[in-house]
Amino acid sequence: MITVNSPSPKDFEYLWELHPDTLQCLCSQIAVSYSDFIVINSTFHQLCSSRIISPDWYNLLTLINLTAWMDARQFERGIGDLYFQILDMFCSLAENTFVNAYQLFSAKAFINTILIPETLFSKQVSTLIDTLITTVRSEFIRILAFVCETIQESQLANRTMSNYVLMLDDN
Repeated sequence: MITVNSPSPKDFEYLWELHPDTLQCLCSQIAVSYSDFIVINSTFHQLCSSRIISPDWYNLLTLINLTAWMDARQFERGIGDLYFQILDMFCSLAENTFVNAYQLFSAKAFINTILIPETLFSKQVSTLIDTLITTVRSEFIRILAFVCETIQESQLANRTMSNYVLMLDDN
């Protein structure tokens, strides 16, 4: 057995090509947290960082709308604040879904008891990242479907009074 202490990446690749089945590492640590070697910076739609989805903006619209609430000509302006609140909710949902999934992902560890070349390691890391992306998408769609189903099925009375009509009997 020949021992090579701290080989360079080039030396390791050379040794791997010569001895792929017998190359061993006297590693003291076989697990490395994903967060030690994978950093993902997220970028969300520019609307999600816009002032128009801030509570200050849509609360201002709410105050303006209260003065013209019963004027039918003001319908679009009357529910504008609701649209911005929904956009804010979708942005928060997207951001929170990613942050939660990334925190769980970062807490996991890459465990390997054998030496692998950089090309194989890169492929494994790419697979991990692809799995994270798929997980985030699936989770976002699952939560969004739940929200939509809840709204559709419960038929709660809403602020715009657009989903019910109050009927009074003269008797």
